[in-house]
Amino acid sequence: MLQHGETSRWHQYGLTSVLQPIVHLKDHEIIGVEALVRATDPHGTACAPARLFNEAASAGEVLQLDRLCREEAFRAYSSPALNSQRPDILFVNINSSLLDDPARSEDYLLSQVRTWNLKPEQIAIEVVENSVQTPTTLFQFVERYRRHGFLIALDDFGASHSNLERLVDLKPDVVKIDRNLVSGVHDSHYKRSVVEAINGLCHSLGATSLAEGVETQEELECLTSLGCDLFQGFLLSAPLPNLPERLAEIRARIHAQATQAGNIVAESAKRMHESAKKILDTGRDVARRLEEHELADDSLLKLIEDLPGIQCAYLIDLEGIQITETVFNPAADIRHRSLFKPASRGADHSLKDYVYHIRSLDAPRFLSGVYLSRATGTLCRTVSVRTCTRTKTPVILCLDIVQQQ
Repeated sequence: MLQHGETSRWHQYGLTSVLQPIVHLKDHEIIGVEALVRATDPHGTACAPARLFNEAASAGEVLQLDRLCREEAFRAYSSPALNSQRPDILFVNINSSLLDDPARSEDYLLSQVRTWNLKPEQIAIEVVENSVQTPTTLFQFVERYRRHGFLIALDDFGASHSNLERLVDLKPDVVKIDRNLVSGVHDSHYKRSVVEAINGLCHSLGATSLAEGVETQEELECLTSLGCDLFQGFLLSAPLPNLPERLAEIRARIHAQATQAGNIVAESAKRMHESAKKILDTGRDVARRLEEHELADDSLLKLIEDLPGIQCAYLIDLEGIQITETVFNPAADIRHRSLFKPASRGADHSLKDYVYHIRSLDAPRFLSGVYLSRATGTLCRTVSVRTCTRTKTPVILCLDIVQQQ
């Protein structure tokens, strides 16, 4: 336990710890809580943690304040009122000064954990990668605590300082996606793309992704569809001083949110399936009509000019070589950009998925995923269909379908 002399300066702030649930939505379960410090100054005004630690830094007492905050976190998490309902993991923030010299605090942290009859594997230490001088210091810190069984959570990932190389090297147990990426993610194609990429990278490294700062149902539904594993935010629960008393209410809210999000995600999957089917049907219909035309650019234009969803069309032979120009639909909204240009007659497409699936696997048709069009720089999907022209020339018909951002 902390000695009186180490904490007396900070008792005037009435330090306490509140707990905010961390939710596994698919399991309808609270798997952990994050401990957050709350304080008021001697005048009764709420005092932000940043102000507290700035004052502590001026007084040379950051280490003492950090220990006291952690003591309050363990006290709240160990509350007898939680008893058998206690979530499995306590997330605690560690001040950056401890990362600079982990040896000076390692034994103390272990002692704190044991004093409260907790185990290191119950504790997730949140670290921010920009809070240390060198990568080596951060790696040493993570490895020292991981050897004792502590979980490592990388906080605020996706903020301006984030470094993908460090994510690969640190291999954290949990990656907390920065709230600035989470906020309004459903309204931003770019945020969605980044979050989806972070989730994919986390899962390939064996890490669990956690979206922090979730405040709206739309954000929750979008993040669920993008593959986030865990969620934290006011939509599910605010940080609470009386968590045990509110658990039943919070679990009911989680169940309701999970049910609604599940329904929306299921509807979205259904729409995606229907959209893909519609694209494939369009490709098949255009291919049938092509059988009545000659091998010519004008023929392609006639086939797509009344279909505004089709951006462009081109034909490829069975060796993967383009045998027409790329014909653009006059009804499509084309933005000409100097970085992009359409492929011309003679271009080699043999390595593109929508070509080699048909060439190598003898598939009758194929629908690619969404990608950035080399022709226009817009998002599209390509449907390819094996067919022939009126002269029985075998070809692969390729249609680029515009995708909304």
